[in-house]
Amino acid sequence: MRKLKLGLVGDSLSRGLTSGSDLMPTLPPRIVLGAVRGAAERDLLSHHFAPTDATLFLFDRQTGPASDAVARLVASLDDDAVVLAPVRVAWLPPEAGGGRAAAWRDLISLNDPRDPSERVKRRLLAQKKTARWTIAEAAPATLAVLRARWKQRTGGAIDADFAGFVARQAELALERAEVRAGPPLQSPAHHA
Repeated sequence: MRKLKLGLVGDSLSRGLTSGSDLMPTLPPRIVLGAVRGAAERDLLSHHFAPTDATLFLFDRQTGPASDAVARLVASLDDDAVVLAPVRVAWLPPEAGGGRAAAWRDLISLNDPRDPSERVKRRLLAQKKTARWTIAEAAPATLAVLRARWKQRTGGAIDADFAGFVARQAELALERAEVRAGPPLQSPAHHA
C-alpha cells in the first residue's frame, strides 16, 4: 500500500518541545473525514485509522459536489482549532507493462479499475493486493483556516453556507489527492 501524506499536524508541534520536558502540548482535536463507497472501504479506513488518536468520521461518497453529512458535522463544531483531514481509498489499475492504466478490455466491458465493484474490492483486500489501492490523504486544515478562506471568497455573509463550503473544499482536496495517487479518469463532477 502506498500512503499519500500531504501534511501531519502533530509533527511540527512535537518538535517544539525542549528536551526533558514532561509536558506534552495539547494537540487540537483531529477529525479524519473518510469518504467511502461501500462496506469494504469503510472497513479498510476503520482498520487503517484505528491505532490513531484521531476521530474517524466516515460518510458515503456522493456523485454530487458536497456531502450533506460533512456539512452537518461542520455545523455542529464550535472549536476553530479542530483539524479536518479528508481521506478516501483510491483504487488503482493493475500494473502492466511498467505502468498503470485502464486497459481496452476495461473500456469495452465498461469496467473501471478505479471504481471496482464491492465484490472486487473484497477480493482484492482478501488477497492482500495492496498495490491496487492507496489511502489518499488531502492536506488537513483547521476550521479557522477554512473559515478565513470562506470569508475571503464569499464575504462570509451567511453562516449556514460555511458548512457547505467546507464539505466542497474537502471533496476538491480529495480529488487533488487522488490525482496524485495515480492516473485518474477525468471526472467532470467538479469542473463547473
